[in-house]
Amino acid sequence: LFSAGIEVLGIGTTFVVTGAFMALVGIAAFVLLRVSRVDIQTPSPIPSHRPVVQSKGLFWALWFGFFFGAFAGVMVLGHAAAIVGSFGATPEQIVLGTSMVGIGNGIGRLGGGWFSDRVAPRRILTTMLLLAGLALLVVATVPAVAVSIVALTIVGVGYGTMAGAYP
Repeated sequence: LFSAGIEVLGIGTTFVVTGAFMALVGIAAFVLLRVSRVDIQTPSPIPSHRPVVQSKGLFWALWFGFFFGAFAGVMVLGHAAAIVGSFGATPEQIVLGTSMVGIGNGIGRLGGGWFSDRVAPRRILTTMLLLAGLALLVVATVPAVAVSIVALTIVGVGYGTMAGAYP
């Protein structure tokens, strides 16, 4: 629908129509919740066995780690098509490579949050980011389409895991 909208209405109008549709859906959800009289309560805080970050140095180290990890993930998402395409991929393979970064990201976000409830987040973050770095080194040394798609998927999982495990 989005592609057809761009062809028929143009890019700007398609974005305006999409935004208006999203706003209407939000308003409808709000109205339906109000009419249903559902009592939405804030859940009670869950006691945590983890200490709250009290050191300003640690606080900023965590934020910088998250910032640079997110920056790397966004760069891979933004350049996945060019990376896969640089190895002579077909358009289908380029789409697959780009899609796999996003799918890996989603899997990593869910998995990172789940694992961080069971394993020390530091261990999860270290392991996944080392795997992502290793995957990029493999792409640099083994220039092949299939290798780049697998490596970009691993990087996507690492990016998603970081986003799920940091919080």
